[in-house]
Amino acid sequence: MVTAAGIVLIVLGTLVSLLGIFVVIGGALIGSLGDQPGLGVDLPGLPAAVGGVVAVIGAIVLAFGVVELLSGVFALLGRAWARIVAIVVAVLGGLFALLGALGSQASDPSGPVVNIVLLAAYAFVIWAMASSGRYFAER
Repeated sequence: MVTAAGIVLIVLGTLVSLLGIFVVIGGALIGSLGDQPGLGVDLPGLPAAVGGVVAVIGAIVLAFGVVELLSGVFALLGRAWARIVAIVVAVLGGLFALLGALGSQASDPSGPVVNIVLLAAYAFVIWAMASSGRYFAER
């Protein structure tokens, strides 16, 4: 069970890290829109401020993905601290997936499905890590 949960964490951590990288890049692009004179934006500094906020959110998402990835790798190696971190990260990820499923629009049928699959994956990780104390005690 720990092997499967570790692999799930590695995959989810990689995907979340990529999402964080894309959001950071998007924030940088939004911030650079203020330099374009043809856009007709009359609020100086607003694109840079919004871009900075988006980039900070992307950095937080990237850090969360890296922690998720590392906890999956070290849980496979049998580190007890990684088990605890994996449970905490899976609980946080499950809460975000639940919020995404509850907040998705009814007009987009794929939104709740993706979030429910993520919620199930995080629930599996929580269950597998919480019930596998023997695996970590033997290492």
